[in-house]
Amino acid sequence: MLVERVPGLVLVALVSLAAQGVGGCRPEAAPRPAQQAEPPQTPSTNEEPELAVAIDAWVEEAKRAAIGGFALSWMRLDAALQRQRKEQEQMALLEVEVKNVLGYAVAASDIHLRPLGKPKGVQVVAARVTTHAAQVVGVLVNENFLPLSKAAPAVLAHWGWASADASGRERMAMEYVTRVYLDAEGGIQSQSHPIFGKKGHPAFSAPEAVSRQDGGVDVRLWYREAEGGRDSNVTLVHGEWSFAADGASGAQRTLSSFATGRRDFFQTMPEDRITP
Repeated sequence: MLVERVPGLVLVALVSLAAQGVGGCRPEAAPRPAQQAEPPQTPSTNEEPELAVAIDAWVEEAKRAAIGGFALSWMRLDAALQRQRKEQEQMALLEVEVKNVLGYAVAASDIHLRPLGKPKGVQVVAARVTTHAAQVVGVLVNENFLPLSKAAPAVLAHWGWASADASGRERMAMEYVTRVYLDAEGGIQSQSHPIFGKKGHPAFSAPEAVSRQDGGVDVRLWYREAEGGRDSNVTLVHGEWSFAADGASGAQRTLSSFATGRRDFFQTMPEDRITP
């Protein structure tokens, strides 16, 4: 009977030993599986369209800016070309007008324009007639050419002669003489010089503009004629210019004049009084 029970007892003993561990040792625990890293999160599908829209908007803005900059550059270039064409056409017309005044042709490079400042719209037209001298031939008033003999009324009217009082007209008449009539001369003699009153030369008198009772103005001043060269004499002229009440230029005459050596004139003249 005992023999029949041995297999069953052995099985029970083996199960007990397996549960308690053979030789007092417990079996090692199986290693835990390694924790897997979480996959990176991708942007939500809602953010992708917003980014694409922003990029498209930026590209369109850049295109508009580029197109606008090109258009602005083209407009500026076109304006510059139009001004150049206008100046060339104006100079071609001036060549004809200068020829009519002088009786002979003058190259465009020898015709010079000088704006008179405010109010804008008046330019003196001078032509080089010799190597050392130029001559005022006319005036542009609002781009209309007028020969010097007929320019005074238009220029003074442009400056406001009709509404000016006596002092205003005196100032305008003086400015016209000094900046238009004498533009191509050697300079205005606004102060005295040791040569005046000596060696039989007339005395000096300061520039003056005097109103007349009829509303006109007389201008008197000394000026130096344009010099013919470095070794030429200096010619001093005391001139008078008359303007009628309507601004028309009337009589122009020389009251006195004399010549002196260039070296003597500038060496004896105080440096602060030299007007080259």
